Amino acid sequence: MPASVWGGLALFRTFHRPQAIVLGLVLCGAAGLIGWATYRIGVRRGLFERAFELQAGFRQVHGIDCGTPVRYRGLDAGHVTAVEIPSADPRQRIVVRLKIKQRFQPLLPSDSRLHVVSDGMFGGKILNIEPGAQLSRLLADGDEITVVEPTALTDLIAETTRALNELRESQGTISKLLTTDEVHTELVRLVRQIQEMTEQARRSLEKTQDTLQEGKEAFAALKQDAEAIKRMPIVRSYVEDPVAILYRPDQDCDRRIFDANDLFEPGTSILTEAGRQHLRNLSSWLENGKSADTEIVVVSYLNQETKELPGSVAQVLTWKQSEAVSAYLRDHLRAHRVHWLSSRKIVVLGMGYAPPPIPEREPLPPHRTEILLFRPR
Repeated sequence: MPASVWGGLALFRTFHRPQAIVLGLVLCGAAGLIGWATYRIGVRRGLFERAFELQAGFRQVHGIDCGTPVRYRGLDAGHVTAVEIPSADPRQRIVVRLKIKQRFQPLLPSDSRLHVVSDGMFGGKILNIEPGAQLSRLLADGDEITVVEPTALTDLIAETTRALNELRESQGTISKLLTTDEVHTELVRLVRQIQEMTEQARRSLEKTQDTLQEGKEAFAALKQDAEAIKRMPIVRSYVEDPVAILYRPDQDCDRRIFDANDLFEPGTSILTEAGRQHLRNLSSWLENGKSADTEIVVVSYLNQETKELPGSVAQVLTWKQSEAVSAYLRDHLRAHRVHWLSSRKIVVLGMGYAPPPIPEREPLPPHRTEILLFRPR
């Protein structure tokens, strides 16, 4: 056994029994905390979320590689897992495999199309899914999605060259016009001017590449700052997509609805004693089926018809009311705790005058707070 290990054991024997117990508990607690943090990071990154695979065929894959983001109407829907180069026949298309989150499958009809777009002015390439209209059949695991590739400049030049060759070889009036000396001289001069302009544009582009790279790095830094700002609580409620939070076709939803007058003092986000009692009555409902894969969403709405407050003020008020309910659920009902090593997420939304993503089938209080409990099917 190495001398360092013997030295560690000898040092451990110098501890008194209570000290050794405390040290062991500290080490176990640190290991548990590291494991819990790893698990939570995996959940936030979607490492444990169910997914299915699609494949797409490309003629050219400029800027597409493993890890390239795949988005659905601006939402993060997955990423590229593999780019397979054809080996037997070079004329075959390059196969790109996509890993798509399972909750987006009900939103992908079979005639959906995949576009290659740029992520901002200086960003890289991303793949964006445009949903189709054939709702009778959805894309399933292993299906191929239709690709709409952008037309390259070289393709346009080749097509123009072929058209000119066909025109030159024809025997019509236009062909005779092109074969005259005067027209030939003008065409040669025009082609030379185009070549000079192309060369000047190429040199200008080369000079600006360094500037573009610096701009790209600056934008990347700004993007990191923006991501940090978006994690701030007051900002997060404005930048998160409420549709993706409130509409989850792959989960079961149970909710409780309260008139704002039953919970808060008029025009404020201060809970009344009666409002606290209403929330305490939810204790057994929140405890039923409590697990780490469930999620609670607290969302508040204001009356869309009267609009007594400015839009920005209404959104802040509803967000503060949802935050007050969420804080009471955490502090007094421990609704976020599953057990002493795990917890579940409580999301806060303030909708202001915005309507819910799905129209209500029955009349509800116009100024209300809803508590939604989502469970995976």
